Amino acid sequence: MSSRPSILCAAESRDRVVQALSGAGPSLAAAVIVAGGEAVEIEAFGAPVLVVAPDQGEAFDTAVVGFLEKAAPREALVYHSGSDARTLRDALGCFATGVTVVTTRDGEGLPVGLTANSFSAVSLDPPLILFCLAKSSSNLDRFRTAEHFAINVLHIGQQPTSGVFARSTEDRFQDVAWEAWDTGAPILSGALASFECATHEVVEAGDHLVFIGRVLRARFEPRRDPLLYFRGKYRRLHFA
Repeated sequence: MSSRPSILCAAESRDRVVQALSGAGPSLAAAVIVAGGEAVEIEAFGAPVLVVAPDQGEAFDTAVVGFLEKAAPREALVYHSGSDARTLRDALGCFATGVTVVTTRDGEGLPVGLTANSFSAVSLDPPLILFCLAKSSSNLDRFRTAEHFAINVLHIGQQPTSGVFARSTEDRFQDVAWEAWDTGAPILSGALASFECATHEVVEAGDHLVFIGRVLRARFEPRRDPLLYFRGKYRRLHFA
């Protein structure tokens, strides 16, 4: 990756930037972006220049990112089998996911829940979904013996809920509104989507178990945005 910065300037600042580059030469910047005017790429003083109108919304973001990838490419990190597991984890973190709270009942009928982002659709016919749970989880046996579970997909306003179910506390449900449907698996009130499932199959996969559930009932809210997780941090959608 280039150690030289990329410069973003307004159209009215263009002459001053050009003057600075004339004096300092191409070593000053890896690329220059001028916000204003018709979209065009040119070469000036040894540095690529992008001129683009800032009022193009998402098209502006796309043009800038694409230009920077060509003008100042980043060096990709590499993982090889048997090397540092942290590097592999960082690579997997490049896949943005939603955030869920998976729930069930223990042998005494008490609610159990935890935060998970390893959720995926499997099949529409039959309707199957899955989540993964580490074998080191203190709740592993509760889910493994349960006949039913629920997966609750969180919306952008439920980041605090994600934090509650990610922590080790005695009663994660104490201050969380929830309800029960036919199977009794806890359904978080107001979730972006909730899926009530019968346990279809449990598969061992390395240091995790894969829980596949057959969807019995689902409820969702189509007008809210999801809570996202990317590279170890919560994120949100950005719409033009």
